[in-house]
Formats: sequence, structure tokens, C-alpha cells
Amino acid sequence: MSLPAPIVRLIYSDEPNNLALALTLIESQCTAYDWSEHWALYRWLHEVGQLQQTANSTSELLALLYQIDTLELHHLTIAVLPDVLRHLLRLQHLVLIGGRLTELPDWLPEWRLLQTLRCTRQALSYLPDNLGDCRALRQLVLSQNNLHRIPASLGNLKQLEVLDLSYNVLPQLPFSLGQLQQLHTLYLIRVGLSEFPYFIPQLTALNTLDLSHNALTFLPDALFQLPHLKQLYLIGLPLDPASTLRLANGPDRIIY
Repeated sequence: MSLPAPIVRLIYSDEPNNLALALTLIESQCTAYDWSEHWALYRWLHEVGQLQQTANSTSELLALLYQIDTLELHHLTIAVLPDVLRHLLRLQHLVLIGGRLTELPDWLPEWRLLQTLRCTRQALSYLPDNLGDCRALRQLVLSQNNLHRIPASLGNLKQLEVLDLSYNVLPQLPFSLGQLQQLHTLYLIRVGLSEFPYFIPQLTALNTLDLSHNALTFLPDALFQLPHLKQLYLIGLPLDPASTLRLANGPDRIIY
């Protein structure tokens, strides 16, 4: 059973007084609602050390969950995030460092306020196709996983500013990434590229780009014409003589 729409809107709202109103509505109109998943989430957060406060009633429980905007978990031994996490309606930053996660759930877009998703040093091999529906995302860091495919829907992340896909196996990347017009930082270190990603010259806001330790032999002129590019890292590339000469005569912003 899902919460009635007016209560969901109130809980999502940024108005500080609306939480109390939402909890009043919950107490008066939703006495038959099954809160077992919320209590399961409460217990799980205690188990992983993310919650120290206690709750003795439904309204206290929801008030605690409402306050959680950041969740940082290290070295989880689970392969999939528990579904009860979807009830953290106010979550803005999720950081998962080190662990055994093999996939991200397809309910992530339910976190409408999510701005940061950092999932590194895991065992991720799957990203949901609807990840691009997390429209508030500004930072997406998925380095050091086992990804072989990136969904084309990532091109829908119009607010994305930082993207790090380093240390995965991604010899081909979707051309839709060229739609990320707010992106200023892109890390593609050691992802198995043998051909230059031709969406990159479309990223006109790009400030920092790292293509180090790939199998690229050729760099197009369009790369050096990006108007805001200040740091370009090309360490360990087996470049052809023409590209090597271009770098040698290029600006100091290039590190190779």
C-alpha cells in the first residue's frame, strides 16, 4: 500500500511546517496503513549504524526518516540494496564505498531529490535502464566496478555536473552522453577505450577531462576546441605521431 498522494506531496515539500501537518494527517487518516516496511527500515538503519535516535510511535518514526538526507555506507556485504530504503523520501546523497553490490535497484528514481550517487569499489555489473529518470542528479560516481554497459538514458540527466566511470570495462559509450550540457567533469580512466568517444566535443561546459590509460591512438581537433576545458589528462595513451606532436605543441593544460 502506498501513501495517499496529498501526504506524499507534503512529505516531499520544502515547507518546514508541512511535516507536522503530514504526520497529523497520517495519524488521523492512515491508522490502517501497514507501516511494517518503515519499521524494518528503521531497524536496518540502526543495524548499519546510520541511526542513533529512537522512535516510539509512527509519527516519531516518520519524523526520523524524514530528516535523513544523506546515507553513507561502507563495506556492505549485501548484493542488492534492501527495498525498504525507498521510503527515505528526502534522501539527497547516497554514498556506497567498498562492498559486494552487484546492481542498483530500478526504484532509484523514487528518490526525487537525489543529487549525489557515489557507488565505488563494488561489484556492479548492472545499471537500471531508468537511471536517467533521477533528474536531480548532479554527481554520478561509479568507478571501480564491473560495468560493461551504460544505459543511454543517462543522457537525460540534464543537471549532471560530474560523471566518473573509471576502472570499468566500457569500450563503447552511448552517444546520448553528449546531451549532458551541465557536465563539467568527466573521468574515463582505464575503461578500455580504443576509439575516441565522439560525443565529448558536444560537452561544451567541460572543464576537466581524464582519458588516461586507454588504448586511444588518435585525438580529433574538436577535443582541443572545447571552450572551457582547463585540465586534460591523457596519461599512458599510445598516441600516433601526429597526435603526439599536437600535444607537444599544445597548451599547459594538457597532461600526458
